[in-house]
Amino acid sequence: MIGCLDKPTAGTIWFAGQSLEDLDKKELAMIRRHNVGFIFQSYNLIPVLTAYENVEFAIRLVNKYGKQEIREG
Repeated sequence: MIGCLDKPTAGTIWFAGQSLEDLDKKELAMIRRHNVGFIFQSYNLIPVLTAYENVEFAIRLVNKYGKQEIREG
């Protein structure tokens, strides 16, 4: 539920002091992008990239760090 992929059938989910029930899909996606990490059972990696490159790719999606900052780590 905290991954913002499903809506609760009862109750309210609060994240960082904010109720998630009134947020639209774009706002929920931004919460996932910046605050939530998923570990998938089937990995969902990009097969042509190395493990490191897959992690680097996910970090770069946030647009918060450049390639050099990620490598310096």
